[in-house]
Amino acid sequence: MTIVNTTLPGHQFYPGNVTLHVTPVPFGLGSIISVIGTGTGAHPIWNDAIGLLFFGGSASAIAADCWAGDY
Repeated sequence: MTIVNTTLPGHQFYPGNVTLHVTPVPFGLGSIISVIGTGTGAHPIWNDAIGLLFFGGSASAIAADCWAGDY
């Protein structure tokens, strides 16, 4: 239950990865989603800010919908 988003050469945040990992909470009470970004590109502050806005919002929405019977 892990997704890795990798930038390609030519992307403004290359080289970099964002890893989303879903961990179900016991007793079907939802999920915890961790979002970890790594990279050494030329725009680290922009990368962090945009990554938080894009992936953080997605992770929150997914976590809200992840209940034991839904997957």
